[in-house]
Amino acid sequence: MKFERENFLNFIGWFLILLAVLNISFKIYYGFGHEVIWLCNNAPIVIGIGILLRNQKIVLGTLALLFLGSLSWNLESAYLLIFGKTLFGGGDPFWGMNLILKIGTITNHSMTLLLSLVAVFLINKKEKFAWAYGLAYGIILVSLAFIYPERNYNCILEPCMGFIPNFKFYTVAYILFYLTFFMIPFTWIINKFMKN
Repeated sequence: MKFERENFLNFIGWFLILLAVLNISFKIYYGFGHEVIWLCNNAPIVIGIGILLRNQKIVLGTLALLFLGSLSWNLESAYLLIFGKTLFGGGDPFWGMNLILKIGTITNHSMTLLLSLVAVFLINKKEKFAWAYGLAYGIILVSLAFIYPERNYNCILEPCMGFIPNFKFYTVAYILFYLTFFMIPFTWIINKFMKN
């Protein structure tokens, strides 16, 4: 049977959107609606729309913004579930959640990371400045973090991991470091594999 790339991309796009909407709905229902502002909860919708539009800038830019945090969350939560303690010295990523929310959160993080990577390679377009789309999205999230400083959304205002020190200009350093040493190199490396 012939692989239908376009149909599979459509499936991934709709799946990520529906997964995110379902995850957010459960979080709102169980009193965790404030978590909608976390990148991992809203990014699948943006990526899903980008996939449906075949817009590699949106998909790759958002993935570059999401990748490192989501990967570390997956490692941290897996380590916690297996060994009963955190790997990076952060807080319990499942604090206060029931089983439904835990399953939804794990599925959301793991599937978004995996399917976004698959979609980037299936869309297969070089986008040198995709990181700029991720940066713009990140700036929106930074502004929301400052509106609700008590939540420390996306670890913007202070570190979420115990081994990272907190200091006066942490937010600026965090943004510049992440952009320079991860987002730009990440999109550059991915583009090396793109044909179009």
